[in-house]
Amino acid sequence: MARGDHFIYSVPALATAELFGLSEDEAGLGALAQGLTVSFLSGEEAIAGQQRVAAYVAELVKAKREAPGPDLTSQFVLNTPELTEEQQTADVMVLMAAALPLTSYWIGNTLRLMLTDERFAMTLSGNRRSIGEAMNEVLWADSPLQNLIGRYATRDTSLGGRRIRAGDLVVLGLAAANADPLLWPDTPVGHAGNHSHVAFSGGEYGCPVGGPETARVIAETAIEVLLDRVPDLTLAVEPEELSWVDSFWYRCLDSLPVTFSPTPVTAG
Repeated sequence: MARGDHFIYSVPALATAELFGLSEDEAGLGALAQGLTVSFLSGEEAIAGQQRVAAYVAELVKAKREAPGPDLTSQFVLNTPELTEEQQTADVMVLMAAALPLTSYWIGNTLRLMLTDERFAMTLSGNRRSIGEAMNEVLWADSPLQNLIGRYATRDTSLGGRRIRAGDLVVLGLAAANADPLLWPDTPVGHAGNHSHVAFSGGEYGCPVGGPETARVIAETAIEVLLDRVPDLTLAVEPEELSWVDSFWYRCLDSLPVTFSPTPVTAG
């Protein structure tokens, strides 16, 4: 039995290293992924995890301010000269939190769906279109980012019959909006081909242009390659035995135990 969650973290971590100009040191990337993950969970390690990531990213930002390179961190630093080093560190952390854990959870939640739902399980070994359909359904039904905290009303308004005053902190329930019974009164059959979800938020404060597309390429490629090389991938426990992490922010599994037939690696 293997842990599929090990795979879902490793691929986005390598992509994040390339995008942000990080060292591809396996131990360092593992620590970053683990720190980003626990910092958004509800356990006792959250604060310590956030502090470890902050120290890691602070060193990265400092290095890129001194010697910029062809990466996102350098471009962000060069284009925000009005920000302090501390502010740049905080903003880069937000970008990484979207790029690494959320992409990992998108992969993991999609694999769970494909391994437990016969609509997708029957096509694991061949039908590539089903991967895109499963990924889209996950954004509707099991969105990796459930809630977004930290938006403040700029003026008095009302929403859903509730009064919101200027300055009030608003929690954006992205998952709740996607599951609105007014949108889906019957069944989720309408998910197919429907990309009008708000899994990436929206408007001026939505995920930056290019972000969702980049995450999709990383996630879809990871799933395609995995299922191509391990066509007999099977869930190692009953679906109801899978458990979800305790997080107000994220929707992700504690683990994804799987079995498969080992294949020897050949050179060339």
